[in-house]
Amino acid sequence: MGARFRLKASYVIASTLRGDTKAVLRGMKRHGLVLADNGTPWYFQGTADTRWRNALLDELKQIPASASRRWTRRR
Repeated sequence: MGARFRLKASYVIASTLRGDTKAVLRGMKRHGLVLADNGTPWYFQGTADTRWRNALLDELKQIPASASRRWTRRR
C-alpha cells in the first residue's frame, strides 16, 4: 500500500537541473507519485536499468518532502 502525492504547483523547478530531472519533476507535478509504506522515507526505487542515470536520481533526492502534498482523487 502507499499514499499518493503530487509535487506542489508552486514548486519552482530550477533551470540548473538536468533535462531528464526536469521531465520527471514535471510528471510529478501533473501525475503525482505513489509513496510506498515500506522501506525508508521518500526513498526512490525502481528497476535496475542503465537509462536511469545516477545524476538524475541524485537530483531527485534533493527535492524536500515539503515540496509535495498528499493527493486524493475526488469522485
